[in-house]
Amino acid sequence: MDLNAFFKITYGVYIITTKFEDKLNGMIATAVCQVTAEPVQMTLGINKESLTHEIILKTGCVGVNALRQETDFNFIGNFGFKSGRNINKLEGIGFMTGATGVPLLVDNTVAVFEGRVIDKMDAGTHTIFLVEAVEAKILTEEFPLSYEYYHNVIKGKSPKFAPTFIVNKA
Repeated sequence: MDLNAFFKITYGVYIITTKFEDKLNGMIATAVCQVTAEPVQMTLGINKESLTHEIILKTGCVGVNALRQETDFNFIGNFGFKSGRNINKLEGIGFMTGATGVPLLVDNTVAVFEGRVIDKMDAGTHTIFLVEAVEAKILTEEFPLSYEYYHNVIKGKSPKFAPTFIVNKA
Protein backbone atom coordinates (compact mmCIF):
# COMPACT_ATOMS: atom_id res chain seq x y z
CA MET A 1 0.00 0.00 0.00
CA ASP A 2 1.33 3.45 -0.93
CA LEU A 3 0.72 5.47 2.24
CA ASN A 4 1.72 8.64 0.38
CA ALA A 5 -1.60 8.38 -1.46
CA PHE A 6 -3.24 9.59 1.75
CA PHE A 7 -1.48 12.94 1.28
CA LYS A 8 -3.83 13.44 -1.69
CA ILE A 9 -6.77 13.77 0.70
CA THR A 10 -7.11 17.49 1.33
CA TYR A 11 -6.70 18.68 4.90
CA GLY A 12 -6.37 22.00 6.61
CA VAL A 13 -3.99 22.72 9.45
CA TYR A 14 -5.69 23.74 12.68
CA ILE A 15 -4.82 24.43 16.28
CA ILE A 16 -7.22 22.78 18.69
CA THR A 17 -7.44 24.82 21.89
CA THR A 18 -8.71 23.84 25.32
CA LYS A 19 -8.91 25.11 28.88
CA PHE A 20 -9.18 23.24 32.17
CA GLU A 21 -9.13 25.32 35.34
CA ASP A 22 -6.16 27.69 34.76
CA LYS A 23 -4.44 25.46 32.16
CA LEU A 24 -4.65 26.70 28.57
CA ASN A 25 -3.48 24.33 25.85
CA GLY A 26 -3.34 23.91 22.10
CA MET A 27 -2.21 21.32 19.58
CA ILE A 28 -1.91 20.99 15.81
CA ALA A 29 -4.57 18.86 14.13
CA THR A 30 -5.45 18.05 10.53
CA ALA A 31 -8.35 15.67 11.11
CA VAL A 32 -11.10 18.31 11.28
CA CYS A 33 -14.24 18.17 9.16
CA GLN A 34 -17.65 19.84 9.11
CA VAL A 35 -20.22 17.03 8.86
CA THR A 36 -23.62 18.78 9.10
CA ALA A 37 -25.02 22.23 8.44
CA GLU A 38 -28.11 22.17 10.67
CA PRO A 39 -27.07 22.02 13.43
CA VAL A 40 -23.47 22.84 12.54
CA GLN A 41 -21.35 19.88 13.64
CA MET A 42 -17.70 19.01 13.14
CA THR A 43 -15.56 15.95 13.78
CA LEU A 44 -12.10 16.18 15.32
CA GLY A 45 -9.57 13.34 15.42
CA ILE A 46 -7.42 13.75 18.56
CA ASN A 47 -4.61 11.45 19.69
CA LYS A 48 -5.40 9.80 23.01
CA GLU A 49 -1.93 10.50 24.43
CA SER A 50 -2.21 14.27 24.07
CA LEU A 51 -2.99 16.69 26.88
CA THR A 52 -5.65 18.20 24.61
CA HIS A 53 -7.47 14.84 24.52
CA GLU A 54 -7.39 14.67 28.32
CA ILE A 55 -8.80 18.19 28.65
CA ILE A 56 -11.54 17.65 26.04
CA LEU A 57 -12.71 14.57 27.97
CA LYS A 58 -12.83 16.61 31.21
CA THR A 59 -14.54 19.73 29.87
CA GLY A 60 -16.36 18.78 26.67
CA CYS A 61 -15.39 22.17 25.21
CA VAL A 62 -13.01 22.89 22.35
CA GLY A 63 -11.77 25.63 20.06
CA VAL A 64 -10.77 25.04 16.44
CA ASN A 65 -8.47 27.66 14.93
CA ALA A 66 -7.84 27.63 11.17
CA LEU A 67 -4.30 28.85 10.47
CA ARG A 68 -3.41 31.29 7.72
CA GLN A 69 -1.32 30.00 4.82
CA GLU A 70 1.65 32.21 5.67
CA THR A 71 1.94 30.98 9.26
CA ASP A 72 5.56 30.81 10.41
CA PHE A 73 6.94 27.29 10.97
CA ASN A 74 8.08 28.18 14.51
CA PHE A 75 4.51 29.12 15.43
CA ILE A 76 3.28 25.77 14.10
CA GLY A 77 6.12 23.92 15.83
CA ASN A 78 5.19 25.42 19.19
CA PHE A 79 1.82 23.66 18.97
CA GLY A 80 2.91 20.56 17.06
CA PHE A 81 6.26 19.45 18.44
CA LYS A 82 6.05 20.36 22.14
CA SER A 83 3.85 19.12 24.97
CA GLY A 84 1.53 21.35 26.92
CA ARG A 85 2.41 19.23 29.93
CA ASN A 86 5.86 20.90 29.87
CA ILE A 87 5.22 24.42 28.60
CA ASN A 88 2.49 27.06 28.35
CA LYS A 89 1.88 26.93 24.60
CA LEU A 90 -0.20 30.11 24.63
CA GLU A 91 2.42 32.26 26.37
CA GLY A 92 2.92 35.35 24.20
CA ILE A 93 0.17 34.27 21.74
CA GLY A 94 -2.76 36.58 21.06
CA PHE A 95 -6.15 35.03 21.84
CA MET A 96 -9.68 35.88 22.92
CA THR A 97 -11.78 33.84 25.32
CA GLY A 98 -14.79 32.13 23.79
CA ALA A 99 -18.24 31.63 25.32
CA THR A 100 -17.24 28.20 26.68
CA GLY A 101 -14.03 29.58 28.17
CA VAL A 102 -11.67 28.09 25.59
CA PRO A 103 -8.98 30.32 24.08
CA LEU A 104 -9.57 31.27 20.43
CA LEU A 105 -6.39 32.38 18.69
CA VAL A 106 -6.10 35.70 16.89
CA ASP A 107 -2.44 35.32 15.87
CA ASN A 108 -1.91 33.56 12.48
CA THR A 109 -5.59 32.57 12.32
CA VAL A 110 -8.13 33.10 9.52
CA ALA A 111 -11.19 31.75 11.35
CA VAL A 112 -12.12 30.36 14.75
CA PHE A 113 -14.78 27.87 15.76
CA GLU A 114 -15.93 26.93 19.24
CA GLY A 115 -18.02 23.99 20.27
CA ARG A 116 -19.20 21.41 22.73
CA VAL A 117 -18.64 17.67 22.38
CA ILE A 118 -21.91 15.82 21.87
CA ASP A 119 -20.52 12.35 21.12
CA LYS A 120 -17.28 10.45 20.66
CA MET A 121 -16.02 7.32 18.95
CA ASP A 122 -12.94 5.20 19.63
CA ALA A 123 -10.59 5.05 16.64
CA GLY A 124 -7.66 3.13 18.11
CA THR A 125 -4.89 5.67 18.71
CA HIS A 126 -7.34 8.56 18.35
CA THR A 127 -10.79 9.55 19.53
CA ILE A 128 -13.19 11.05 17.01
CA PHE A 129 -15.13 13.81 18.77
CA LEU A 130 -18.44 15.02 17.34
CA VAL A 131 -18.64 18.71 18.22
CA GLU A 132 -21.64 21.00 17.88
CA ALA A 133 -20.56 24.55 17.03
CA VAL A 134 -21.59 27.35 19.37
CA GLU A 135 -19.59 30.08 17.61
CA ALA A 136 -17.71 30.73 14.37
CA LYS A 137 -15.90 33.89 13.27
CA ILE A 138 -13.87 34.91 10.23
CA LEU A 139 -10.84 36.91 11.35
CA THR A 140 -9.21 37.60 7.97
CA GLU A 141 -9.79 36.88 4.29
CA GLU A 142 -6.27 35.40 3.88
CA PHE A 143 -5.92 31.87 2.52
CA PRO A 144 -6.12 29.07 5.09
CA LEU A 145 -3.13 26.76 5.51
CA SER A 146 -3.58 23.40 3.80
CA TYR A 147 -1.65 20.32 4.80
CA GLU A 148 -0.32 20.07 1.24
CA TYR A 149 1.11 23.62 1.48
CA TYR A 150 2.58 22.77 4.88
CA HIS A 151 4.39 19.74 3.42
CA ASN A 152 5.35 21.06 -0.02
CA VAL A 153 6.11 24.75 0.61
CA ILE A 154 6.87 25.07 4.31
CA LYS A 155 8.56 21.63 4.18
CA GLY A 156 7.04 20.64 7.51
CA LYS A 157 6.90 17.09 8.82
CA SER A 158 4.11 15.19 10.56
CA PRO A 159 4.60 14.81 14.30
CA LYS A 160 4.57 11.27 15.71
CA PHE A 161 1.00 11.47 17.01
CA ALA A 162 -0.50 12.95 13.83
CA PRO A 163 -3.01 10.69 12.05
CA THR A 164 -0.95 11.13 8.87
CA PHE A 165 2.42 10.27 10.43
CA ILE A 166 4.36 7.73 8.35
CA VAL A 167 7.28 5.89 9.90
CA ASN A 168 10.42 6.42 7.82
CA LYS A 169 11.45 2.91 6.76
CA ALA A 170 14.73 3.98 5.20
